Amino acid sequence: MPIKGDQKENAVKIAILGSGFIKPDIFQREVEQVMPQCDFSTGLLDWPGTARRADDEIQEYVGSFDAVIDLAADADALITDLAPVNQHILDRLPQLKFIGVARGGPVNVNIAAATRHGIPVINAPGRNGPAVAEYTLALLLSLARRVATGTATLARGDWQGDLYNYETTGLELMGHKAGLIGLGQVGKRVAELLQAFGMDVLVYDPFVDEATVSALGARQVDLESLLSQSDVVSLHARLTSETRGIIGRRELDLMKPDAYLINTARGPLLDYEALEAVLVEGKLAGVALDVYNREPPDPASALLQSPKVLAMPHVGGATRESAIRGARIVAVDLRRVLVDHLAPLHCKNPEVLSGASS
Repeated sequence: MPIKGDQKENAVKIAILGSGFIKPDIFQREVEQVMPQCDFSTGLLDWPGTARRADDEIQEYVGSFDAVIDLAADADALITDLAPVNQHILDRLPQLKFIGVARGGPVNVNIAAATRHGIPVINAPGRNGPAVAEYTLALLLSLARRVATGTATLARGDWQGDLYNYETTGLELMGHKAGLIGLGQVGKRVAELLQAFGMDVLVYDPFVDEATVSALGARQVDLESLLSQSDVVSLHARLTSETRGIIGRRELDLMKPDAYLINTARGPLLDYEALEAVLVEGKLAGVALDVYNREPPDPASALLQSPKVLAMPHVGGATRESAIRGARIVAVDLRRVLVDHLAPLHCKNPEVLSGASS
């Protein structure tokens, strides 16, 4: 249920709809660090605990439209991580001047509708970059050193199992090639971490220039070369019409038969049916998945039952630091827009900012 805060004269009215990940008090604390004079109305979304929803207008949201309208009825700003913000809601919030979403992609907001209303949509790019990068390394090390297999065999009383046979031992990362598809915030950090392990890093990202790649100590190559040369392929691209299905059957067949594949980015980047077929044929040494083409995936899926697959429930960005970082990024831009009348540092529809200073 929404909770109305104490009223302060001439204070900025802020509606906060947090979740079990970024709790309302985290948002409020970060806002109060930069804007002490505020009235807060807060609410808590039932997530995690309920599945995220999607419709024709917005996707990956939690909560009812009416709950958002009731909480933010007279608010100057709405801050959330997962609450829906669509045309219907915006039509009923005439006072709203700011929408802050503490995640990299504000897919729970109809940005076109917000633009028509003249409301900037602020996001938090890179909020979970360190978290996902470190998580990627954790998955890779678990695959390469067969951590999950060792845990399972020991739990059933099988000491060492076949883990000391030459053919089934683990892999050292040093001296091997890693191929990164996408070099955004996460990809860059993964490149740095992999090189600390002594890996040769290859990159495929047509939107990043060679100078940027070289500055990281990596090499820019085409997709086919990356797939055929890499011992590890890790996906870090954003999901767009161009990247949807970027790894299909053809691409999987280009990979080394003993390579590892990791997807901590977005499920639809990868053709999961093709992946299942490749594994049935005995190709690939191991696969780590944190995202899926449908979430949650079918627990009876043959893919999830494969001994080569390390499957996790989309928690790559789940750290306390990333929750605080996301709230802080939004809070800083909240002050810039509503108090200092400056252009925000992060905005998905900058065309509405014509009146703000740079």
